[in-house]
Amino acid sequence: MTAALAWLAPHRALLRRLVATGGRVSFYVGWFCDEHTGEAFDWNLLAALADLRIVLELNIYVPDPPAA
Repeated sequence: MTAALAWLAPHRALLRRLVATGGRVSFYVGWFCDEHTGEAFDWNLLAALADLRIVLELNIYVPDPPAA
C-alpha cells in the first residue's frame, strides 16, 4: 500500500475533488484466512490514506464449515 500511496500522492487534489463531489476512492483488500489472524496498520499509513481521502475496505474470508 505504501508504494501505491506514493504513486497516488501527486494526484492528491484530484482525489480530494472526487470525494468532495460525491465520489469514493478506496483500497479494497480481500483477506483469505485459514485460521485466526490479525494485522496492525501503522498510523503513518492510515494518515496517508486519510490525507488522500482513501477508504480502507477489509473483507475477511474464512473457509466454509465442513458439511455435516
